[in-house]
Amino acid sequence: MNFKHALIVDDDPVFHIVVQDLIRASGIEDIEIAHDGFHALEVLGRSIHQIDIIFCDLNMPNMDGITLIRELGKLNYHGSLVIVSSEDLDILETVTRLAKIQKINVLGTIKKPITAETLNKVLTSAPQAKERPTYGGASLERWSGKRVNQYIDERRFNPFYQPKLSLISKSIESVEVLARVLNDAGEHQPPMAFLDAAETYGGITRATEDLAEQVAEDLHIWQKAGRHLKASINLSPMSLADIQLPDRLERIFKSRSIDRRLITLEVTENKVMSYGAELLDVLSRFRLKGFRLSLDDFGTGAASIEQLRLYPFNELKIDQSFVKDVVTNSFSKIAVETALKMAKQLDLRVVAEGVETKECLHYIRKLGADEVQGYLVARPMNATYFNAWMGKVEQRQKTASAKAVA
Repeated sequence: MNFKHALIVDDDPVFHIVVQDLIRASGIEDIEIAHDGFHALEVLGRSIHQIDIIFCDLNMPNMDGITLIRELGKLNYHGSLVIVSSEDLDILETVTRLAKIQKINVLGTIKKPITAETLNKVLTSAPQAKERPTYGGASLERWSGKRVNQYIDERRFNPFYQPKLSLISKSIESVEVLARVLNDAGEHQPPMAFLDAAETYGGITRATEDLAEQVAEDLHIWQKAGRHLKASINLSPMSLADIQLPDRLERIFKSRSIDRRLITLEVTENKVMSYGAELLDVLSRFRLKGFRLSLDDFGTGAASIEQLRLYPFNELKIDQSFVKDVVTNSFSKIAVETALKMAKQLDLRVVAEGVETKECLHYIRKLGADEVQGYLVARPMNATYFNAWMGKVEQRQKTASAKAVA
């Protein structure tokens, strides 16, 4: 176990005493107490970057655990969460899904009364808590607008490519662009802190355009080698308020002779509805210029069907939180089947992300999805590794075709 600082959130003083003893026995010495969600937020306001595990009850006065989980999502809490409650198991499962949608690392749930055995089972069966990532030696909270612009100027916000497998042609026809940040040690790391700072200081659109330039250059090189790939790029909703963005992205891809129909722009579902007429204007202009539009993370927002009716999407991307356990979880199975049925009726392409097992792939294929991506296909890689990986894939296909002819 890798935990050092814990926060217990519960309104029962007896529970505090019992759990503190159990947590200390597991090796965690630094423990803070909060009596409800509001108190927990006060504690986190002083030490959010030190608290690496939270033990949270659900039924509390003033601010309950469900509301606190939503606030943790807004705070981009990067620690771990253990839900400890006497509520029914179906409620615990629902709240766990809610927390995961908020990108919170849920180690597990414990049904009260908590015991040393149930606590140790959760702590030892889960992956070790990860330390907060650093970029060039600076922690996440030390990003500034100047530093964001410096990283863009030095082209340290770079594209990685995750292949997407077409279930129709059974070949790699497209990729999703997943950005990484190059730190001072020359290593590429996840971009969450950079992206948060870029949105905060107004640099997110500039970062996206520079990333698009790099993608256009890579696609141009691959096209010259005879490899015509489609690419999906994620757009921040904040960038979609920029009326001139469609013109600038069009110029970027046009300068490299890239057909805009090969480029899909992904918009995250749970943020789309917070924007109004400007978003409808920008998305419509993207479509006029030939770009394709995908509604990303489908199923995690509250207004999915309304968004499909209002906005000119070509594609629906089912969120991995449903896809990963579609074979074993009845709720996920119903959600995926419903999304696919609706998408087909609306003549939308469907991409399933988070495919990690052959069983999941077979099930998604049977339902009629168009493309899948996930670790079963390949992990994200930089342009050099992707090019080499594609070469091996194409060679295997040629070998298989030759054997079939023979």
